[in-house]
Amino acid sequence: HVRSKDSNVQATFAPELRHPTFFSFDPRYAVYSGWFVPATQITFGDHDAASSRSKSSTASLHIQMLLKRKWSIYIYRSFLVIAVIDLLGLCGFMIFDATDRLNTLLALLLTIVVAMQESLTQSYMTFLGRYSLFGFLFLVLLTVQATFYDHYDAE
Repeated sequence: HVRSKDSNVQATFAPELRHPTFFSFDPRYAVYSGWFVPATQITFGDHDAASSRSKSSTASLHIQMLLKRKWSIYIYRSFLVIAVIDLLGLCGFMIFDATDRLNTLLALLLTIVVAMQESLTQSYMTFLGRYSLFGFLFLVLLTVQATFYDHYDAE
């Protein structure tokens, strides 16, 4: 739409169905592939000189983009991997030799630390970071339980 020349001149260009590539966003040039842009809107216009302190008219360009996160990446790459590692920790109780059981649990502890590397680089705690931390603490408790269980079982 275009406004009259008496007030602020504004033109809005929105993608139409017959032009699907109007101002398209190419995901190959995205810095982070965890996001995609389903919609964009570009607005050209100018600001009224009377409302400005400098009494000058300036042109403006407003770009609005709707961003959505690709959540399935995190489900498969992080949640599923940490859940499998924690379940393998429970399978450690099927190993009857105490040394082999502790070796397995310590190897799983190191594995979950490697899986947590993505969430450890952030300076704030996210849901994924809390989930990873609780998975790590779960394996620590399994290791402590296996250690003391063997100690008391021997007496």
